Order: sequence, then C-alpha cells, then structure tokens
Amino acid sequence: MYATLPISDGEYMANGPCKNITQLLDANTTDLELTLRFEPGLSLDRYVDSDMKSTLSPSDCATIWAQTSSALAHLHSTCALIHDDVKPENIIWDPLSRNSVIIDLGAALNRKLLPDGFFNPSGTPPYAPPEYLRRRKGVEGDVWALGVTMLFAFAHLPLPDGKWILPEVFEKEEVRREMGEWLDEVEGWRRMLAGEKEGLLSEMLEADPVKRIGSKELARRLKPEGQF
Repeated sequence: MYATLPISDGEYMANGPCKNITQLLDANTTDLELTLRFEPGLSLDRYVDSDMKSTLSPSDCATIWAQTSSALAHLHSTCALIHDDVKPENIIWDPLSRNSVIIDLGAALNRKLLPDGFFNPSGTPPYAPPEYLRRRKGVEGDVWALGVTMLFAFAHLPLPDGKWILPEVFEKEEVRREMGEWLDEVEGWRRMLAGEKEGLLSEMLEADPVKRIGSKELARRLKPEGQF
C-alpha cells in the first residue's frame, strides 16, 4: 500500500536514505505523481484525549524526540534541506515498531538554491519561530518547530490551534499581536523547563536563532534513543 502525491509535494525526498524520513519510491513525471513508502501508525495530533492533550507516554515521547531530531540533522546536514513545516500532523508514530517518521516535504527548501536573505511567508502559525517576524528563515526554524511539537507531545500544552494567517503578521497589527502573545507563552514554558529533565527543550525554544541548539548537536545529545 502506497501513498501517492502530486510531484511538487516531494521534490527533494530522494536526497539520501533515513528511516525516520518518508521515502520516495517512484516518480512519474508524465502524470506528475510521486509514490511514497507507506508509513504505519498515526500522526502525533491523533494521539490526544478529549481536551486535545497528548496521550503519548514519556517513553514514547523520548523516542520520538530522539528519532525526529536525528531526522532533522540528516535533512539539514546531508540533504541541505529546510523542512519548513515541522508539526505534529507531519510526524507519524507507530507504537508497535516504536518508530517515528517525518512526512510531507512539500514545503521543503533546498538551501543550495536559496539566494542570500531568502524569505517566504510559508509555515503553520503556532510553529513559526520568532525570527519569522524579522523575515528570516533557516534550519533553526525547524528546530524551534520540533520544540513546540514536543511541548505538545509531552502534554505541557494542548495541541496548538493558532489560526492567524502568517503573512498577515506583516500587514495587520492584531495578527502580529496574536503571534507575539503565543511566542510569549512558549517563552514561559522555555523558562520553566530550563534545568528540568526535559530541559533540552528550552535550548530548542531559544528565541535567538544564533543561540538555539542545532539539529546535529540536538541529535547527539538525545542519543541513545529514548534517553534524555
């Protein structure tokens, strides 16, 4: 069983194998289709209770955290890609095999092809990093987005539901204020988690992208899998 998507949705997915990143099996340029490996399990946003809080166990979360960090390090270092849409909906978890997979590279950006200072207003509102407001985009934003995802996975907060339209933060003061209030909430969690068992999350949620932990260092510090 395979998932088939429009060709534009996975332009860069063949750039090196990684078991925690969805794999391109075939490309049909005539019909503009890609055939992707079927990923068993459910996306993280499906593991919730009636209050939209995560029902994943701490052990599940630790494994997901380690695996997805390693996947991001592979995307960033080996494939020279920015995923640009890391979120619970784009991470599949299979509790039977205890394997997680990052999916949907439709928004992925090839760093080798981007001009200096490149910015586009893509992304999902609650996972956009602070530097988005300064029209900056890079691999650091993927780390931030995974940090917010793990705040949800560890049940610190419900599944984020920010519905503001990202490009409007540059046009409407009320939209910019809404995003700012959300970033303030994330900063509150960052401060609370510093020095705790999940304190590495605070380094992922550092507001300054220059000071934010990189995916390669993050993956190194989260090994062996499932341990903090």
